[in-house]
Amino acid sequence: MPKGACTHVRIVVDFLKIGADYWLSIYPTVARELEHWRTRAATIPDPVLRAQALASLREKRRHAEGAAAFAVIAPRGERDDVVRFLVAFQVMYDYLDTISEDPDASDPLLDTLQLHTALTDALMPGVAQGAAYALHPHDDDGGYLDRFVETCRMICDALPAFSVVAPLARSAARLAMQSQGYNHALPVAPPGFLSDVIVPWAAKEGGDSHGLTWWEVIGATGSSLAILVLVAAAANPELEPGESDAIHDVYVPWAGAVLALIDSLIDQERDTADETHSLVGRYPSSGVAGDRVAAFVTRALALTRETAHPERHALIVASMIALFASAPAARGADARDAVKCALDAAGARGTLPLALLRARRRVSMWRSSGREA
Repeated sequence: MPKGACTHVRIVVDFLKIGADYWLSIYPTVARELEHWRTRAATIPDPVLRAQALASLREKRRHAEGAAAFAVIAPRGERDDVVRFLVAFQVMYDYLDTISEDPDASDPLLDTLQLHTALTDALMPGVAQGAAYALHPHDDDGGYLDRFVETCRMICDALPAFSVVAPLARSAARLAMQSQGYNHALPVAPPGFLSDVIVPWAAKEGGDSHGLTWWEVIGATGSSLAILVLVAAAANPELEPGESDAIHDVYVPWAGAVLALIDSLIDQERDTADETHSLVGRYPSSGVAGDRVAAFVTRALALTRETAHPERHALIVASMIALFASAPAARGADARDAVKCALDAAGARGTLPLALLRARRRVSMWRSSGREA
């Protein structure tokens, strides 16, 4: 059998193994945890926060499903707790992102920064929790946000190697907080804010060292991927600092930038309508966006070879690209070509997951139409 065919067969076999692992041992917990958080969200006293929480869970469900895929790198005995963390952290992240867009906020930058202190709080067991809602126009969530933080802290405290990943995970959370603040503030920022604040920050946080534009740094640092994968890796009691560093380097900035930019491509039409800042809207053309995203995919996949489980990380990165690419909006005029560039760069690893995810979406739509009928 030719070498290329052997490689393709091995990728298919590895994907099927990981896929079976995910659907049989991980997804049932994901579904249960999402229903748990949906039930909690439905009891939020403030009607604005309740509507935003439920909308975030409904519209971004697949973010949590994708986040839970990192549990495949955790030992089986630790997986339930790891999945609970991954789902809780991602649902919290999406909730914070949603409520940060509240038009009633008097200062979008400070409000978003304060809200996102919950990200770092979730990774700091035993430390006093901040007042995330201190600057927000709505705060009566019935303990919804606190419960996310408590759940994540409890699990982090129990993971055998959390102390190994904690510095990198907390650094990634602090960068995500800053990135989200800057991104949400841009549409209403005063003159000079971009050049005087964001551009120097981006240069310091990876723009200069990795040759990234300021909006690519915002995308890369605003991603939750590094936090999720590091905490999943912390379930392994034999995790060494060198392996933690190698995993971090795959996702910061490269895989994080890929997912953030693809997400921005898919949301571009909506962002334009809502007058929300679009990361990919900063590129001169969709062709340039596609070339940049493809280059980041290639770099991330190359760095997976430095990890202890290269094929697992490569398949996870490619599958997450496929997860976003399977969305109907990914076929829109603004996103189609650039998304194709990302998939081409992922190669055979992205082909099978994309086909399966598209089939799943068709089945879900068919079932939904059947219930409505």
